[in-house]
Amino acid sequence: RAVGGSPTSNHISGCAADIRIPDIPTGREWFEWLQAHVPFDELIWERATPTGHPWIHVALRPETNRRRVIPDLVKQ
Repeated sequence: RAVGGSPTSNHISGCAADIRIPDIPTGREWFEWLQAHVPFDELIWERATPTGHPWIHVALRPETNRRRVIPDLVKQ
């Protein structure tokens, strides 16, 4: 609530984290590595804001993980 997040966000339940990346090439490497090696529900390449870098959102549910990838940078 303090940061204005959605009440249904996986962050609220401790099931998601945002990873700040140092630069886009490194972020793409990390995104691809996470996609290949980590169980997850959602893996999202979040777009940069006018004042910052992109970041990676990763969520993991206790069960029934969908492996939803947005966008799939490996195919781009």
